[in-house]
Amino acid sequence: MSEQDNKALTRRQALAAAGTLGAGAALAGTGVIGKLGEEAESELGPGVAEAASCVLTPSMTEGPYFVDELIKRSDITGGQSGVPLTLTVNVFDADESCDAYSGAIVDIWHCNAQGSYSDISANGNGGDTSGQTWLRGLQETDSNGQVKFTTIYPGWYSGRTIHIHLKVRTFSGDSTTYNFNTQLFFAETINNQVVNNVTAYARSRSRDTTNANDGIFDSDMIVPLTGSNSAGYSGSIDIGLQDLPTEGSTTDPDTTTPDGESGDSSVAASLASVKTVSRRNGRRAVLATIRNREKAKIDARLLRGGKLLARKRTGMLKAGRHVANLRVGRNVAAGRAVLRVIVTDAAGNKKTIQRRVHVPRRRG
Repeated sequence: MSEQDNKALTRRQALAAAGTLGAGAALAGTGVIGKLGEEAESELGPGVAEAASCVLTPSMTEGPYFVDELIKRSDITGGQSGVPLTLTVNVFDADESCDAYSGAIVDIWHCNAQGSYSDISANGNGGDTSGQTWLRGLQETDSNGQVKFTTIYPGWYSGRTIHIHLKVRTFSGDSTTYNFNTQLFFAETINNQVVNNVTAYARSRSRDTTNANDGIFDSDMIVPLTGSNSAGYSGSIDIGLQDLPTEGSTTDPDTTTPDGESGDSSVAASLASVKTVSRRNGRRAVLATIRNREKAKIDARLLRGGKLLARKRTGMLKAGRHVANLRVGRNVAAGRAVLRVIVTDAAGNKKTIQRRVHVPRRRG
């Protein structure tokens, strides 16, 4: 699958934000408002600009390497070598005078210094990285609409310039209510400075695609950077979006580290085994065996891309081994999914256990 095949046609647009120049001046700290206010005044003459403008971020393809790991963390480095990069993302609501938007889930993911993505088994990725989660993560925007990630400067692979993928989502429970994709780029002077002078990026061949000949590249999405190869780089970018859900109506997607546990460690429970079944009559299921050493109730969910595929809930159970049978619907495609088991003890303490699973194909 090529990222260029699905390039979105949406380009950067300007919208008139509600309010007068005075309102725009009050929001000038966002950068977007201040910049466009100055442009409007220079083109129309001093004092002519009566309203600020809000810039919409161009939508771009998600690409073939997104994996919905739901890993909430600010440092996504995961032990990968490379030049340190600190990236700040500011999310604004273009429908609300470019107010900062809190509660949005921002994912980023990108390749490592040698051009490989984590948790990918496809050919051309530089080897099977299934089960690894480096250089992937998400954060929730704070009251200033901001998230910050610590990572490394991306490497490159054939057919693409150096880039980072960015996704903004909102959720209601386990359902996705908003989904936006774009990509971030960097000036070629810094790209060359990094890949040509840092050992971690050394390759036997040269880059075949730069900003100039990448079919997805958009100069509007270049992240201004400060720093150096030795000290690392830092940069910030504003993301202006339309049609976001009303602020405060979204919920956290209950993120946790895949193949791990979170919550109250006092809850005496564990996931003993996970089995997938595909029967000749076409029925499929994920069987999760939970061992609880105290009274507890179980809420087992099968998720993909923020959508709930199957669910099994119980009342309060005695201590012992219990199997949660999550029946998979006929219309659910085979492929990767996340099993999330929430165990709640009699006192209300909760432990969340998560595993990656593969939904089997239907038989019969």
